[in-house]
Amino acid sequence: MLSRRSFILASAASSTFASQAFSQLAPFYLTIKRETNFATVTSLNDCVKGRLFIGENYYSSPNVAVPGLELCNTLELPWRSNLNEISCCKPGAYDGRIRKDGHLRWRIELAGALARDNIQIHIGNSPRDTVGCIMLGRWSNTQSCFVTNSGSAIGSLRMMLQSEQRPIRIKIVS
Repeated sequence: MLSRRSFILASAASSTFASQAFSQLAPFYLTIKRETNFATVTSLNDCVKGRLFIGENYYSSPNVAVPGLELCNTLELPWRSNLNEISCCKPGAYDGRIRKDGHLRWRIELAGALARDNIQIHIGNSPRDTVGCIMLGRWSNTQSCFVTNSGSAIGSLRMMLQSEQRPIRIKIVS
C-alpha cells in the first residue's frame, strides 16, 4: 500500500522529470528563404517574397537548394534600411516565442532583432496588413504582392510546432 508520504514524493519526482523532459524538447527550426533579384536588392519592389521551410537543414549555407520541408510562402515589406514598421528585417538567426494577444491571435515573435522590436510571423494578405512583419500564405499570382490562405498556413505551422513550449529558432536568408 502506498503511504501519503510516498505518494507525495513520487508525484514530486514525476513532476520534476516531466518538467525536465519538457524543457529538453528539440528546437523547432524555421528557415525563411527570400527571393532575391535586382528589384528586391535595390528596394524597387513593393514587397519581398519568400518561402518558409521547416527542418533539419537550418544551419546549412544559403546556397542549399532545399533547406528543409517547404510549408508555405512568405510576404514582407521591401527593404528600407531595417527601419521599424516600414522595412523587412535583416537576414540573420533569431529566437522565436509564441504570442496570442491582440487581434492577430496566435503568432511567432522574433527576438534579438537589433534596433527592431515586435517583428512577428502572422496572418495577413498584403503589405498593408503588416508593419514590418512576415506574413504566411499561398501565392495568388506570382506577379503581385498578395498571398491567400494565410490562416491555413499559420494553422499548419502551429500544428507542426506540436508544443508551444518548444524552443523556436528562425533563420532568414536572402
